Amino acid sequence: MGGHSASAAGHNEFVTVPPRLASLLAPDAPVQRVARALVDAGHECYLVGGTVRGARIESLQVDFDFATAAPPAARMARLALL
Repeated sequence: MGGHSASAAGHNEFVTVPPRLASLLAPDAPVQRVARALVDAGHECYLVGGTVRGARIESLQVDFDFATAAPPAARMARLALL
């Protein structure tokens, strides 16, 4: 099965992204826009929860869970710009 390689945010590790999830890597994808908004503000951002589990069992999620240490006010300020 083919796939795309993606660098883990801020790391030199690479993972193989299954083709069915490749659309998440598009620069204008909502997942990328949220992650970029937080990372550009200096916060780490991780895709977690059911999204990760769904990817492992070949089920694409329609909602996405992110984990970040950004304070609530910083999250709201950055995401309001989207």
